[in-house]
Amino acid sequence: MAPYSAFQVQHNRKDPAIALRFLFPAACCISGGSLTSSRMGSMSDSPKKELSRQEKLSRSLADSLYVKQEWEGRNIDPLLQAVVHNTNIHESNEHEITLTVGGNLISGILISGNAFMDLWANDFSAVFTKENGVADLVRDQFLNWKTDSDELLGDPMPPQFVHLRAAEIYSTNGRPILAGGSLWRGKLTGVDGFNLGRLVFNQ
Repeated sequence: MAPYSAFQVQHNRKDPAIALRFLFPAACCISGGSLTSSRMGSMSDSPKKELSRQEKLSRSLADSLYVKQEWEGRNIDPLLQAVVHNTNIHESNEHEITLTVGGNLISGILISGNAFMDLWANDFSAVFTKENGVADLVRDQFLNWKTDSDELLGDPMPPQFVHLRAAEIYSTNGRPILAGGSLWRGKLTGVDGFNLGRLVFNQ
């Protein structure tokens, strides 16, 4: 089947299944089949048959509130989303990348969401006291945000956030706001553009 163009998606945006296939084709190909809009009804005669993940996702996308709160992927560059998806699954596939966000350049190393949570949990909990296990409790709360490995290797939801380490933010003066960078997490919907490679500031 030929890929959908942006024109086709624009004129079929009331059909969430078509929009999903265009924006994240990998998710549609995992099961080897295609998505079907919930408006077309179930192909099964048994009302008790458990819906597949793709069918559940298609029905969820028909809910405008769900789309707004949980699924803003229609505004995401599908190529960048695919790169982030690949990094989330294969944590060793880190990439130097530069993002354009609201007129600023954010340059760093793309890492997986789980790797980000490991680093974030350690950094955030470090300022808490270790007495009575307080620091460990705080750390564990953030580690619960990690995606289960079985879900990552099975049929994960398309990523909505991008994670960087050693991220430096460059504004109009050409200097990084924080030299050396830091952990950074942002919405994919907020990214205006990207390129591979990392900016290096020379004084």
